Amino acid sequence: MAILQRKEFDRRLQQTESLINEVEALADEEVKGRAVEAIQALLNLHGEGLERTLELIADSPKQGQALIDELGSDPVVGGLLLLHGVHPLGLEDRVLQALDKVRPYLGSHGGNVQLVGLDEGVVRLRLEGTCHGCASSAVTLKFAVEREIMEAAPDVVAIEVVDDSAERPPEGFIPLGQIKPLAPKPASTDWEVVAGVGHLESGSTKVVHVGGSAVLFCSSGEATFAYRDSCPACGASLAGGDLREAILTCAGCQARFDVKLAGRGVGNELHLEPLPLLQTDGEVRLAGAARS
Repeated sequence: MAILQRKEFDRRLQQTESLINEVEALADEEVKGRAVEAIQALLNLHGEGLERTLELIADSPKQGQALIDELGSDPVVGGLLLLHGVHPLGLEDRVLQALDKVRPYLGSHGGNVQLVGLDEGVVRLRLEGTCHGCASSAVTLKFAVEREIMEAAPDVVAIEVVDDSAERPPEGFIPLGQIKPLAPKPASTDWEVVAGVGHLESGSTKVVHVGGSAVLFCSSGEATFAYRDSCPACGASLAGGDLREAILTCAGCQARFDVKLAGRGVGNELHLEPLPLLQTDGEVRLAGAARS
């Protein structure tokens, strides 16, 4: 069997070399240059994927299907497996995993997300119970949901949010209309790991400067929430504020806000400015585009 496989490999290698020689013999220098460039880019892509595969195999204690699943979850190797249509997880499984990752952030807005359907690459979602009347919540929820799905499933064709109550939205629901897959993401929209806030004690807060902006991290129960560090009532920093049972009290003016409901004011019409945050396995990540 090994000899037959080697012969087949050699045959395909010779076929590839023959095709490359035909490209190099092209009279049009511009066309030839672009073709050679495309071939080199493809080889580099595969080389990087193979190198990463060997690193994961060498470092992982897993075997069999568990190791295959780990390879599929790696962004480099997983992308290569998708390119060739041999990813260990189907499209629906990858979408469901992405939704599981983003649910902690949606929960910080008093919301949730459900997969309604998946047909010919079009993902249909239902967003539930999001913060009523908060425009910033709509923006950050849209950003978080579409980003996580497109990272896990770049082969998704479109993402649609279903509104079952278009005529009369229930209280606490913000219709987002339809969201579509993003173009290849710029560096500014990366999710950045924030050190020192992954294991905050429940009831505690911490201000961290991330990308030049002061961000307030609040821990309530097992969840962590992020807000821009500025009290909408007095403009002061929220550092040193008292956090009890998810209610944050500004140390300067005593204004109160519910950190579990996207910073909604308690006894006032004010609102903290929430930032997109994902929390997985004790690691907290903040969206780059939301920090500016």
